[in-house]
Amino acid sequence: MFTFAILALGLAGGATGIEHVAWEKLQRGMSAAQVERIVGVPLLRNAARGHELWIYDAGANAQFLGGALSAWSVPVPKASATQRSLPKASAQRGSHAARAVAS
Repeated sequence: MFTFAILALGLAGGATGIEHVAWEKLQRGMSAAQVERIVGVPLLRNAARGHELWIYDAGANAQFLGGALSAWSVPVPKASATQRSLPKASAQRGSHAARAVAS
């Protein structure tokens, strides 16, 4: 069974959780306390059967097996507003829809 616990939306103490420099200091085998000191408190913790997953902002996470850090992914910078915008519908598409209603 999974146990979910939302711990904090704002990170208290330690690194912000999204700084690449902090994430580069992680090493396999570190304890949860060591990881928390380096990258901060996670937004979400999920634990089941000896495996624990910590979720951070910007897609970062830390994975523990038997209490030791086994894997992690670093934060991904957010895309700029121009990269996220959806393409505008073409005028032709709009006129086609208008003709279908008129028929």
